[in-house]
Amino acid sequence: MTDLTSPPPSAPGSPFEVLRSARGITEAYYRLASAEASLARSALMDATVTGSIALVLALVAAMAAAAALIAGLVALGLAWPWAAVLVAALAAIGAGVSFRSACRRLDDTRFEATRRQIDKLFASRDTP
Repeated sequence: MTDLTSPPPSAPGSPFEVLRSARGITEAYYRLASAEASLARSALMDATVTGSIALVLALVAAMAAAAALIAGLVALGLAWPWAAVLVAALAAIGAGVSFRSACRRLDDTRFEATRRQIDKLFASRDTP
């Protein structure tokens, strides 16, 4: 007597086996895309926060340094426009370093692993 509650056995290459395999592949790609979306979301938030902090710190540092440094350089005999240019250059260097750091963090938002896996999937179909 056959058990009616269990699914029928399927031979390798049967339509049931192909559907089961396709479902497994689809679930794996979904999990990969979900994990990368989570990573991208986190990276975007980190980059936004880091970039905002860099901007605020660059502005505060530039203003505070401008006030103190310009006064000191003028007291040493340097004309105030040259002192202001020097302070602005230092603030721009600090902002550039922070901006580069934020841009590096954005590299995690490109879904590279998912795209690589999808490329492999479709590349295997193209090769005879």
